[in-house]
Amino acid sequence: MKRIKLIFPAVLFFLLSLPVQAQEQKAKSPSIVILPEEGWCEENNYFLTVDNQGKAVKVYDYEAALRDRDMQTVIMKIQELLREAGIPNIDDAMGIVSKIEIQDAEDAAIMSDEGIELAQGSFEKIRNRLAPDIMVRVRYYVTKRGPEKYTTFNLQAVDAYTSEPIAVVAGTSDRSMSAVLPVMLEDAIIDKIPNFAASMNDYYVELGAIGRKIRFRIETVRNGALEDGLETEFGGQYLNEIIEDWVEENSKDGNYNVPASTKNRMTFDDVRIPLHNERGRAINAENWARGLNELLRRTYHLKTSIYPLGLGEFQLIIGK
Repeated sequence: MKRIKLIFPAVLFFLLSLPVQAQEQKAKSPSIVILPEEGWCEENNYFLTVDNQGKAVKVYDYEAALRDRDMQTVIMKIQELLREAGIPNIDDAMGIVSKIEIQDAEDAAIMSDEGIELAQGSFEKIRNRLAPDIMVRVRYYVTKRGPEKYTTFNLQAVDAYTSEPIAVVAGTSDRSMSAVLPVMLEDAIIDKIPNFAASMNDYYVELGAIGRKIRFRIETVRNGALEDGLETEFGGQYLNEIIEDWVEENSKDGNYNVPASTKNRMTFDDVRIPLHNERGRAINAENWARGLNELLRRTYHLKTSIYPLGLGEFQLIIGK
C-alpha cells in the first residue's frame, strides 16, 4: 500500500518564489550542531566496547570527545567560518555536555511508564537535547614529515532527522613547522566553506517547501484489547484506515509512504511534516505524533504509548 503525491509542483513553486524565500531565510536559518565524527572518536580512543547479547559493540563517548582540547579549537574555528559564510544559528554542543552530566547524575536511566529502561548514548543525548536541523561531523588527520606537518580535514553535513547526507567538504593544509590546528583548518578549507554553507541553507529552504522527512511504526499489543488489531472497526471504518487518513491530512501536501501493513503493524516512511508549528516552533517526530496519539486516546478511547527513537522517528504502541 503506497500513498505518495508528487512533490515536484512544490519544488517548482519554491524555485519560482526564491526572492520571497530568501527574505524568509534571513529570519529562519537551519540550526547546526558540530560534532566529532565516529572515526575520529575511534582513532582518539573516545569509545567503549560493550557486550550486546554476545556481540561486541562500540559505543562512542561524545561527551569525552567534546572535552578534547584540539577538537574544541577545531569546532570553534568551524563555527567562526560558518558564521562568516552566513550560518548564524550554531548550537553549542560543548556547552550542553555539563548539563547532560547533571541530568545523568539525577536520573540513573530514562524510564518509560512501565519501568523499561530506554538506553541513550551520549550522541543521542546531545542530538535530542539540542534538536538541530543539521549535524556537521568533523574528522581530521595530522601527518608529520620530519619537522613539518600538515592536516587533512573532512566535514560532512547530514540531516539530523534522517542522517541523509547534505554536503561534504575536504581539504589539506600546506606543510608547516609551527602552524596550529585552527590555522591549518582555515588553510585547508577556507575556499570551500561558502559553498558548504550555501548547500546547507539551500537544503533547509527546500525542506520548508516540501517538508521534513520522518518515519514511524504503529503496533498493537498481541492478545490485547483489540482482538482484530489494526483491522478493528470503529463506526464502519478500520483502525488502519483511520490512522492513514490522519497521516494524509497532517503530512505536508499529503506526502507519505506505507511500505508494510499487517493486522498488528503499520510502517510509515518518507512522511513529510512541516518544519514549524503555528507558533513558529520546530516540530520533530514526537511532537507531530502527539496529534495522532490524542486522536486515538480521546476519540477512540485507546490506550497508547509513544516511544521516540530520535528526532525523526518514533514507535506508537496501541493497547499498552
